Amino acid sequence: MPLLGTFKIKNNADVLTFIIFDTGLTFAFAVRLTQGNGTSGTYLYAGDPVVFTNIITDIGQVYNPSNGYFTAPSHGLYQFSVSLTNYNSEDQALHVIAAGEMVCGASGQVSSYSYNYYYSGSCTTIVELYANDVVYVVPTNNAYA
Repeated sequence: MPLLGTFKIKNNADVLTFIIFDTGLTFAFAVRLTQGNGTSGTYLYAGDPVVFTNIITDIGQVYNPSNGYFTAPSHGLYQFSVSLTNYNSEDQALHVIAAGEMVCGASGQVSSYSYNYYYSGSCTTIVELYANDVVYVVPTNNAYA
């Protein structure tokens, strides 16, 4: 697969990086949660897929906004990135689940010595998927996003 290029999108604390390969197929997606304030917004349940409410792009209609699943349209290598920012809250982590296996995790851990700070974590992974394999993100704790 020839590499066509890379590009980044910056939006507040979020940076989404895309690496584009020529596979003969065209699909890509970028999603995020609507920002909350730690006591309101989207409530995340530990172990349940995160349903991202703000679709930035979904070329090829590969992301399902009703259940939070990405379904691989064909066999190939796929890159996934996830990031989180945590503010004066409990520790939180997000795991990327691909074809039933955790392939990547991001955590924002709060220090007992800090106050009024943001904590962030991120992960990026490349995985081999087959047609109809499902990828989604799950939190490790119950919390408002």
